[in-house]
Amino acid sequence: MDKPEANSKQTEGLLTCGQDMSTWRPITENKINFINAMDADQRIHSTASFQDAVSSGKTLGKQDEVALEIQMRDWLCNKDKLAPVNANRGTALLADALGEFRLESGTRLDRHSHADTKDRILKTSNYDFGGEAESFLRMSAGALVESQNYVDAHKGTTEGGQVLDESYKRQLQEEQKSVESRLDTIYGAHDIPSIFDELKQQFRQNPEDLEKAMVRIDYTEELPSSDTRMKAKEDRDLALGYLAAASHFAEIKGAVDAGILYNDAVKRLHKAEELASDAPDNQALEKLQHAVAKEIPEVVDDARHR
Repeated sequence: MDKPEANSKQTEGLLTCGQDMSTWRPITENKINFINAMDADQRIHSTASFQDAVSSGKTLGKQDEVALEIQMRDWLCNKDKLAPVNANRGTALLADALGEFRLESGTRLDRHSHADTKDRILKTSNYDFGGEAESFLRMSAGALVESQNYVDAHKGTTEGGQVLDESYKRQLQEEQKSVESRLDTIYGAHDIPSIFDELKQQFRQNPEDLEKAMVRIDYTEELPSSDTRMKAKEDRDLALGYLAAASHFAEIKGAVDAGILYNDAVKRLHKAEELASDAPDNQALEKLQHAVAKEIPEVVDDARHR
């Protein structure tokens, strides 16, 4: 069977933004399939074509994650040349593909490697430690909301081959709901004890990368945002990481160092509960906090922590 050919000039633009030769990727069959699927959605504007392109993007990501990242980078650099209805749709599609791929594949610790595939942790948990998948899914949903606003402002016109009417707006709303269902998975309930065990194992085997990941979360958490679910998730991530580190340090360094980390976990968990008191993972994290407290009773004086 002959390999498919890309039916657009997107393949020529892979290095147009940044010209970063260290991240150049060969044009593979999966990349061409994704470009063709995305081009089809730019013409058809249907939910089916959107989902087909997202699925194709996930396939590309599994083969070569950086190739998918470059597609997003170059799209964002060039989307202003397109009609807004197509620019927003392409952004939503690429961000959804990246978000779903990362949610399904697990948390990567090294975000800057140019390897085709990156080592990951928490591969089957749907937890998204550090919020990379969450960020892209929020970006996708936001682009779809922007598209709806654009339809409202230009109702009755035709742009990029698409009639901007109530029917198309309802389709965009359904596509937004589909993306947000993946966000609900991230904000939903998880197997906290298993995630804790794996994070603790990472502190034993690869503490430097996990510490860097937590520093990134801490930095992001300090940035202003009105989205309480996102901020609470960041605090739960840090609480879980600190509890895993405290339990690990209790075994190798003693209670004093573990107690410092434990106290940081308690502060983060309290903050998370203030922001999102109904988060499904709160109860499991409280139970885990009590269990870790029992490992270091000599430095945990507050009886409610035991």
